[in-house]
Amino acid sequence: MPTGCVLADEERIATVAESLIGDEGPKIEKQVALDAVARLEERLLASGHRLDVVVGVAGSGKTTTLAAVRDGFERTGYTVLGTATSGQAAKNLGDGTGIDSRSVTHLATGPQHPGDLGQARADPR
Repeated sequence: MPTGCVLADEERIATVAESLIGDEGPKIEKQVALDAVARLEERLLASGHRLDVVVGVAGSGKTTTLAAVRDGFERTGYTVLGTATSGQAAKNLGDGTGIDSRSVTHLATGPQHPGDLGQARADPR
């Protein structure tokens, strides 16, 4: 893309951003937000699926929700395994949630070393 087009796009974005600064945007009460997170946790814990996918923008509560879901499953004897599109994302998922996590590629190719998790188990330990 030519530099002039990029600069023009950046200028338009800056103009829109300036017009929105200070305007009040949508917001919900804290309890409503907490209730929504609790409902998601409940749905994940009771889904009965071997796989559930959680997608959201940064700061939307994915890590907090998944940590609570992991705790619920582990307290009832299940093993939880996380996966992400890259090794670094899987590391971040594991660090943030306490969920043993691997990249999708790693899970698809099976265990490479003794002690690796090759597939998620849906059965209690």
